Amino acid sequence: MAATELIEDVQTACRGTTATGARCRNMVTGYGRCHFQHADDAGPPSKVLLKMRVNCSKVDALQKAGVALRQRDEAAIEARHVQEARQHRRDAYALRETVADSGTQVFGKDGARNVTIDRIWPELENAGYRVTGLHIYQPEKDRMSGMGTLVVEFTLMGDEDAEYPRQVVAALFDRASFGYVHVFVNPPKGQQGVNHTVNISHRQEGVPPAARLVWDEGYWALAEM
Repeated sequence: MAATELIEDVQTACRGTTATGARCRNMVTGYGRCHFQHADDAGPPSKVLLKMRVNCSKVDALQKAGVALRQRDEAAIEARHVQEARQHRRDAYALRETVADSGTQVFGKDGARNVTIDRIWPELENAGYRVTGLHIYQPEKDRMSGMGTLVVEFTLMGDEDAEYPRQVVAALFDRASFGYVHVFVNPPKGQQGVNHTVNISHRQEGVPPAARLVWDEGYWALAEM
């Protein structure tokens, strides 16, 4: 794999942690810290959740390959995020007006635009993460259209799910360009550690990506193509 040259003129979240251990929400140019004297850097997570929005044909193909379709209690998740935000002394609706967030968006409110995620899967494996869970869920807004969200759970030093359809799932993480990629660094949850969530949507067939999302030791960055 060729050496990675990071794009420096990009706004990213400060790499330091707040007094409660959450990654700072202040934005900086490049990949450093803000003006506050943070005690620690945020560091890598215990789990990474890759969440890719997929169309109805891909939902069908994934289900045929053995990926389970699940429902979730969206109201309970919203309430939990509000409570977590309070615990970490932050506004749950500072990032999205209608959806509660307790974490930090690494690339700000707008996320990363027109990027490929083709290196994320191998970079996570090289860093010691293994696929430990896999499912699809359909938010209420998607149930009529048949669209869904594929969730791939990577756990550091986890026991890999030996039965998941790797070839079918990994093929979705190709060099295609995605219109929106939002990386959330969620606040710590005691012994469970820190989870990161990567929300991926708006696949753009035939559109060359402007940048590449890279792991960067768990801090996340954008690299030149």
